Amino acid sequence: MFRGTSGAKIAVPTYMPTLRMTRLIFLSAVAGMFAQPSAVVRGQTSLKYQQPPKAIVELVDVQPTPTIRLSPGAKGQARWMLIEQFSGLPSIADLAQPEFRLAGRRFNPRTNGPSRGRYITSLKIQELPNGKEIAYWVNENGTTSIRRRPLDGSRPEDTLYRNDADLFALPIDWTSDGKYISMHVSDKQGLFTSWSLPVGGGQAFRPAATASLTESEFEGRFSADGRWLTYFAYETGRPEVYVVPFPGAGAKTQVSNTGGWLARFRGNELFYVTLANRLMVAQIHTQPSFGVDSIKPLFQLDFPNAASSDPLYDVSPDGQHFAVLTADRAKSTSITLLTNWPAELKK
Repeated sequence: MFRGTSGAKIAVPTYMPTLRMTRLIFLSAVAGMFAQPSAVVRGQTSLKYQQPPKAIVELVDVQPTPTIRLSPGAKGQARWMLIEQFSGLPSIADLAQPEFRLAGRRFNPRTNGPSRGRYITSLKIQELPNGKEIAYWVNENGTTSIRRRPLDGSRPEDTLYRNDADLFALPIDWTSDGKYISMHVSDKQGLFTSWSLPVGGGQAFRPAATASLTESEFEGRFSADGRWLTYFAYETGRPEVYVVPFPGAGAKTQVSNTGGWLARFRGNELFYVTLANRLMVAQIHTQPSFGVDSIKPLFQLDFPNAASSDPLYDVSPDGQHFAVLTADRAKSTSITLLTNWPAELKK
C-alpha cells in the first residue's frame, strides 16, 4: 500500500515470492517393485493418494507475485500504476475440463477457447504522486508483520506492527495525512477484525464503535478527511456495510440493508457492492454527523469466481470512472463445422 505527499493511497497486496511448482501428489511406496508379478499386482492395488503435509501445500498454493505496470511519463516520472494479480495453479475443476489438440494447439471443445489460461484475479489502478512510501505484509517463519519503506531508498525498512498471536495482518488503507493505517487482522481462531495503527508510534486499536464486536469485520477504509471509517461485517448474519467515526467515539451507521460489501468513500458518495454483485452508490453527508440521504443502483458487476482478498474494483477520486475486474466467461457465438477431424488430431 502506497502513500504520497498529496495524500493519494494505493493498496498493494504483498505476497511471498512466486514458486513455479507443480502440484505435488504423494503416492505410497510400492513394496517389492522388482518382486514376482503377483507381488507387483498386490503392490499396485495398494496405491492410494495421500494429502501432502500442510507446509508443502502452503508452498505449492502460494499466490503469484503481482505484476506492476507504470504509465509513460516525462523523464521517467510515471503518473499511474496498474497492479495485476494473476491466477495461481489451475484448480481441479480446470484440470478436469476436456481438452483437444488441433494443429499443435490445445483447446476446450466446450468453449472453443484455450484449455489452459492465465487470467487476472485482481486489478487496481492508482495515481502515483511524488514522495511515495509503501506499507506491506511480511510472513517470516509463520510470524506476520507490517513494514514500511520509502520507494526512493532514503531510509531502511522499519517494522510498524507485529503480533505473534495473529494468523496474519494485512494493510488495507492509509489516511490522507499518513498518520494511520487500517489493518485487516485474522486471529488463529478464524475471527477477522479491522484495526487502526498509528504510524508515528503507539498501539493498534479498534474504533470505539466496533471494539466489542464479536462477529467478523473486513476491509476498513477511511474517508478523504480521515474522520470516518467504513467496513462490512456479519452482525446480522450476512455482510452489511457500516460507517463509524474515526478515531474517537460515536455511534455506527448501517448503510446497506439487503447485504453489502467492498465499500469505498469518494467525496459525498459511498460506493459498495450488493451480494448479487450490483454496484450501489449512497449519497451521504458528514455534517453535523454522518447520515445517508439516498441509495441507488449503478450497474451490474461480473466478478470472477475466485476467492481473493485483493481489490475487485476501484473508483476514481472524482467518482466518475471505475476499474473493475471482470470474469472472462468465454461463450460460443458461432457454429464451426470441422470435416475429417480425426486426421487433424493426428498432426
